[in-house]
Amino acid sequence: MSEIRVDTISEKTSANGVAIDSVTLKDGGVTATEVASGSTLAIKTNSNTAINIDADGHVTHPLNTCFMAVTTSANTNVADGFVTVTADHEIFDLNSDYNTSTYTFTAPVAGKYLLNGKISLEQVPNDYHWCYAGFGTSNRTHYGDLRDLRSALDAGDTSSGNLFSMSVTTIADMDASDTAYLFIRTSAHGTNIMDITVSGSSNPDTAFSGYLLA
Repeated sequence: MSEIRVDTISEKTSANGVAIDSVTLKDGGVTATEVASGSTLAIKTNSNTAINIDADGHVTHPLNTCFMAVTTSANTNVADGFVTVTADHEIFDLNSDYNTSTYTFTAPVAGKYLLNGKISLEQVPNDYHWCYAGFGTSNRTHYGDLRDLRSALDAGDTSSGNLFSMSVTTIADMDASDTAYLFIRTSAHGTNIMDITVSGSSNPDTAFSGYLLA
C-alpha cells in the first residue's frame, strides 16, 4: 500500500479549493482552525450534509431524527383503558420516521431518544379515579403525569365541560425499527364523554415529538 505524507495541503488559487476523495488518519486528529466569515463547514455522508457548522459556531444536524406531530382529527368520547393519540399531521419530520396513518414513530437506528407528549382534554368527567399520559415503546412503557381527577377537578355534574391537560417526557432506549406512540389511559370508573382536543398546526394543544439524542 502506498502512502503520501505531507505537513500541509494548501490551495493554489482563491477560486478553487482542494478536493480530496478519501483520507485515512492515524494517531493524530483533525483540527479545523477557522471557518471564514460567511462560510460553513459541512460534513457529508453519502453526498448528503450530516453536520453544518457556520462561522459563528452554530451546529445543525439536517439528517438527524427530529419530528413533531399534532392532532387534526377528533378523538371524541375517549374509551377507558389505553387509547392512542391520533397525531395525524406533521409539523416537521427531518428523517421521515413518523407515520401519520398509524400515529407511530419508528427508530431508524439504535440509540437514546428524547420523547415529548402533551395531551389537552375537553369534557373531562370528575368520576375517573385516575388518568395518565404515556408512551408505548417496543422495549417498555413510559408513564407521565398521573392524576386523580376526582380531586383535580371541581365536584359536580360529570357532564360538565372541564378542561385538563397531561404531559409526558422521557429518554427512551430504542433499537433500530422499534416503535413509539403517545397514549392516554383512564380508569374504568368514568363516564366516556372526554375528548382529546383537535389542535391543528398553528397553536398545537396536543402534540407528540421526538429527537435522537445519542
